[in-house]
Amino acid sequence: FESGRYELALGSFQAAYQRRQMPWLLINLGRTLHRLGRPREALAYYDRFRQAEARPDAETAARLEKYTAQAKT
Repeated sequence: FESGRYELALGSFQAAYQRRQMPWLLINLGRTLHRLGRPREALAYYDRFRQAEARPDAETAARLEKYTAQAKT
């Protein structure tokens, strides 16, 4: 992801989530989809994170709100 190889990152994050359903991976999937020009799909992953993690820490909640706003524009 950090190197801009979003297609590869998407596959890696999907595989990781299939192995272990860690909620933070949903944010990574959403962010990657947004970078790939698929903001609606990104928003769906952000919503899934909200359902999976009722009380995220303050930093994660702030990032999630920022990413959600970006995907809506």
